[in-house]
Amino acid sequence: MKFVNPYILLLIPGAAVMAVWGYMALDKRKRQLLTAVLGKRADDPQAVHLSRFRRNLKRLLLLSAVVLLVIAAARPYYRTVSRDVSASGSDVLILFDVSKSMRATDLPPSRMEQAKYLLREVLGAFPQDRFGIVPFAGSAFLSCPLTADHTALNEALEDLSTDSVPLGGTNIEKALQTAQRAFAGAAGSHRAVILLTDGDELSGNAAAMTAELKKNNIPLAVVGFGDPAVAAPVPDGQGGVMRSGTGQIAGSKLNEATLRRLAADTGGIYIRSQVSDTGFGELKKFLDKLDRSGYSTDSHREVADIFPWFLAAALVFLIASAALPERKKVYPALLCLAVLALPAAGAEELKLPDDPYELYARGRKLQQKDDKAATGYYEKAVQSPDTPDLIRSAALQNLGVMQHRDGREELAQCRQALQAGKLDEALKYVGNAMEKFTASQEIYTRSMQFSAENKTHSAAGNFRQALRDRHIAAELKKQIEKLQQQQQQARQQTKQAQQQNQQNQQNQQNQQDKQNQQDKQNQQDKQNQQDKQDKQQQKQQDQQNQQQTQQAQRAAEELSRQAAKLQQQELADSARNAAKKLDEAQKLQQQGKKSEAQKKLDEAAGLLGEPAPEQKPQPQSAPPPEKSDRTDKNSNSPPQTVPDKKAEKSDKERANERKLELLDDEAKTLRQQMQKLQRSRRNQVEKDW
Repeated sequence: MKFVNPYILLLIPGAAVMAVWGYMALDKRKRQLLTAVLGKRADDPQAVHLSRFRRNLKRLLLLSAVVLLVIAAARPYYRTVSRDVSASGSDVLILFDVSKSMRATDLPPSRMEQAKYLLREVLGAFPQDRFGIVPFAGSAFLSCPLTADHTALNEALEDLSTDSVPLGGTNIEKALQTAQRAFAGAAGSHRAVILLTDGDELSGNAAAMTAELKKNNIPLAVVGFGDPAVAAPVPDGQGGVMRSGTGQIAGSKLNEATLRRLAADTGGIYIRSQVSDTGFGELKKFLDKLDRSGYSTDSHREVADIFPWFLAAALVFLIASAALPERKKVYPALLCLAVLALPAAGAEELKLPDDPYELYARGRKLQQKDDKAATGYYEKAVQSPDTPDLIRSAALQNLGVMQHRDGREELAQCRQALQAGKLDEALKYVGNAMEKFTASQEIYTRSMQFSAENKTHSAAGNFRQALRDRHIAAELKKQIEKLQQQQQQARQQTKQAQQQNQQNQQNQQNQQDKQNQQDKQNQQDKQNQQDKQDKQQQKQQDQQNQQQTQQAQRAAEELSRQAAKLQQQELADSARNAAKKLDEAQKLQQQGKKSEAQKKLDEAAGLLGEPAPEQKPQPQSAPPPEKSDRTDKNSNSPPQTVPDKKAEKSDKERANERKLELLDDEAKTLRQQMQKLQRSRRNQVEKDW
């Protein structure tokens, strides 16, 4: 046995290696799937219904079919036979002048293009005839042998140019000799020669060859291109015209007299091609007179193919591989154990038939109506020992579809809860959806176990879709939890900014009171140092307060972005507005407007869902009445001397002023003790907040 394409047989080792690798990967994947479903029972022979012998035989049949297909593609044969192929029609050789004089433009765009146009018309009018092309100039060669393939003829015609033959001149004798060799010397009335030329610069003995054509009864049709009266300039191919050795422009005329004589010597015709008449009509009449009853017979050897036998054997192996099941005989008790994990709530309440086909049909009808009662019919069909594997697999798949659909409904409710801003409720729904998707995956896996004859593609696709939906739900759950965490963080930081601003505001007020109550005359130096320390401490507190507000603003902005990502427009808008309020509060803090900044912080807390803090009474010293306040101010201020007309005060007046100074010192000591008591009480209240 031999092969026409033996190199194709090299695919057999590669196909074998790929098949073994694919089978190993498939076994590994199935093993993982079986372990995920059965757990430790995956190694229990009673829990696995697979026949290793049948599976290996099934794979061997498939691999054999592939090998047979590769052998058939190599075209095996056992012997060769000789056959004769005959065809009827005329044989016409076209002698095409490609000398440089054919570039002349007296027949626009050129003589050569006019000749090509004429030949295209001839080829289109005689599709049953065989044509050959012989380009010639100073020499000639057969560029396209006689053929009925007009596509190849047109391609050869397009390739013709004045550069096809490097030797210049117009040697018609060599062109006719090449035509004689192409005809193989056999005479007949179905052969003819068409000569396309301008006859310029003729060389060789064309008369001897015309006599040979006439002897073999081969007529000659000569088509002339150009003007016999006016010499046309010949382009040189570089944008100029060709010139003689003396520098004069070289012209080319149509040598009509010589061409007429050549046609008459062979009993042919002469045609002059012009712009208004290409000569196609006369040339067509010439070719119509040829005898088309002649036959050309070619003998060639063919191989006796036997690849159909290999194709038939491959088809048999493919059918056997598809029809051979992989499972052993399944016992009813084991089938019941395989579906014990399925929910069977409400099945006893239904009066169900015993026929598994009827059970499946009713369940399918209810499922199309979105009736949950279909579950009971499917479960009984699965648990029945008389149910065929195909029905059991379909029932399990439909049960998985129902669980899958319920999971998607839970996921849709989760998205609705997210739209309403109910994050806790959305988390509950997404958790239920993940449980539903997991349950549907398990049921799809059981469906694939009971499906034979490679009909698991639908359940496998549903399994992959359920897996994708579960990944989507898990990712959504992570995003919701992250959104909750960011919302809580924004609330806490905003609350801390509120407390810091309140404390800073209170400290500033306390320092102002302290400054107003100190004696400016007796403790001027000490007070300056204390004021410097208080201002530095106040500046640090202001910076901490602004930093705390800035952190709260960033948390609110991050919360807005996360909420927008989850399409929580209401929460995103609230967080964005809260961030703006926090930014305004920070600017007010920089300007020293603590009260106005506190209002902005309260508004931001309200937008983030944190109630504004209750304005609890501060354990501050009760403000004295206006009269006492005026007295305190007078007592705290340094004694002022009242202008008097007298230059000196009396001793009595000096004694009274001394007593007032002593009273001021005692009052100052008492006020300091009261301030300490107030600060200790205020700190306790702030901790309670």
